[in-house]
Amino acid sequence: MWQDIVILAGSIVAIASLFPTLLDENASVPHSTSVPTLVVLSGQGVAFYSLGLMGSALGAGAGFVVWSLIAYYKAPDDSAVSESVSEPTPDHAPDASSRTTGAQPHAD
Repeated sequence: MWQDIVILAGSIVAIASLFPTLLDENASVPHSTSVPTLVVLSGQGVAFYSLGLMGSALGAGAGFVVWSLIAYYKAPDDSAVSESVSEPTPDHAPDASSRTTGAQPHAD
């Protein structure tokens, strides 16, 4: 069926577009994006298989594998977020004069 080839071609393009995310060491993809995508791809894979669209089912399966890798390796690190929230940053730290005297700096 020509539809199987078209769907498979779309899957190949979509999967290829995910590789920069996998290769970028600074990429961060929240589970609120990756997990629903995994659910949809698994449902599509089963549906395509039940219709006899083996290429499309394989494309959905390959997409599931790539998104699984993204979900595992590219999820934001929760511990880094909690540490950054609890530690004051230089922008929010009081300056030396207000810490020692309690006086607020003012413009003259």
